[in-house]
Amino acid sequence: MSFFLSLTVITMLIMLVCYPERLMDSAYRAISVCITSVIPSLFLSVVLTKIIVSSDFIFTLTRPFGKAFRSLTGLPQCGVSVYLLSFLSGFPSGVIAGADLYKRGVLSKKEAERLIAISNNTGPFLPMLLLGRGIFGSVSSGVIIYLIQIASSLICAITFKESDSRKADSPLILNNRVSIVSAVTSSVEGALRSMAMLCAYVIIFSCINDLPFLSSGIFTCIKPYIELVSGSLALNKSGFGASFVIVCSAMSFGGLSVHFQALGVVSDCKLSLSLHLRAKALQGFVSLVLSLCYLFVMSLR
Repeated sequence: MSFFLSLTVITMLIMLVCYPERLMDSAYRAISVCITSVIPSLFLSVVLTKIIVSSDFIFTLTRPFGKAFRSLTGLPQCGVSVYLLSFLSGFPSGVIAGADLYKRGVLSKKEAERLIAISNNTGPFLPMLLLGRGIFGSVSSGVIIYLIQIASSLICAITFKESDSRKADSPLILNNRVSIVSAVTSSVEGALRSMAMLCAYVIIFSCINDLPFLSSGIFTCIKPYIELVSGSLALNKSGFGASFVIVCSAMSFGGLSVHFQALGVVSDCKLSLSLHLRAKALQGFVSLVLSLCYLFVMSLR
């Protein structure tokens, strides 16, 4: 990750010197996206995620699906709440929740790293509205993209399964219990910091996406893997086809912007993102295959 950070800094310096006006326009458009789309769609969900994790309510969510989750992934039952929240709240709520559980002593370091690796997913707003309707002109296309992400994530979770180190009936040790009032106030403050970090990365990587050599030809296909929103909106909007496959794969991979967001979340608790990078790469590949299968089935009708 340090290599990518160094490369990003060098790239931004080159752009700042060679293309100052282009960089300013890119930053302006990215800020507009953050204000009109990213913050309204994610802020409340990040606040709610932090409240759920910092209070005992997260353990209530484990009851219906905890045993099945442990059987499929080998992770503690409480992990199912983080996993499900990642599909509702979106990037980077799953990483925030997993890191918070680790800091509270609920998960071991290895368990937290494995849980984060499979729980950095997007919620329904991004694929259904911003991507589905914005690129392909229909919410139904976004629903398919969202379902492909869920399927690829589940396949990835099963692939990275390890033996469960806990006994089935062993109680979880919960440290640092907090009141609901403290949970709300700390969650709002934490959400503000998280949104500031998230928007900063969206702006930086949107500017990188506006590099001249990424503005035409096959290089346009790389953009969603750098910054998902601006990169996807730059693709051909003609409908299903290559753009659909790229969007499905890039959304499951997350893009470099999402990976740096995750790095910002876990840096203070010294969790490794090595497994996270491998898992997201596999998830992106699986989504690519699933999207191709979907297009093939559709072509037979």
